[in-house]
Amino acid sequence: MKPITEKRDVQDRVIGWEYISPDDLQGKRNFNIKEPFIVEILESRLKELNPGIITDENAGDVIRR
Repeated sequence: MKPITEKRDVQDRVIGWEYISPDDLQGKRNFNIKEPFIVEILESRLKELNPGIITDENAGDVIRR
């Protein structure tokens, strides 16, 4: 059995990290360099990781907190 690693077992499997090129990243942030998150992706992942808790109705509030 392989030892657990942060990248392989958490980031790649659970979180589902995906490389986004710098040019694509700026477009997804609407060219707002002060925005730390890609809101569309964050909202989707929060709902996926917290089914029934994070919904379409409350996702925006959760992100703003």
